[in-house]
Amino acid sequence: MGCFLTLLGCLAFLPGCGPPRGTVTGTITWEGKAVPQADLLFEDPTGKVAISGRSNDDGNYFLNYLDSRGMPTGNYQVTITYYTLPKRKPLPQGEEGAALRGDPRKLEQHRFRFEVQVQAGSNTIDFALEKGQRLPPQSPDDQ
Repeated sequence: MGCFLTLLGCLAFLPGCGPPRGTVTGTITWEGKAVPQADLLFEDPTGKVAISGRSNDDGNYFLNYLDSRGMPTGNYQVTITYYTLPKRKPLPQGEEGAALRGDPRKLEQHRFRFEVQVQAGSNTIDFALEKGQRLPPQSPDDQ
């Protein structure tokens, strides 16, 4: 009996066992144009799972959770934050843009919220920011 229980315990760690997982990829856009370097935060309703990532220069992102098996399935509240120069002018690429991100007084912060569901397997979730719930900017003290 003891060997049987040990075998069951080992089987729980084999790939494919355990709770369902999903990988999430997609694109972030504003009025049809890619939004580079946008921060994403996926939070589950319990507050126990929070997964973050950032879009690349083409507005594409890929999210995973702790390992390559994906993130827990379920409903998530997604907050997307990106920065621009005044009048929505894009940040410069490279070190100059990264330096400006460190000084939010020189930038405009844009925040949006979405509700999504992550299913087992591969998920493609695109975000058109104009369709999201606009949130007020966070003060630097809240970040």
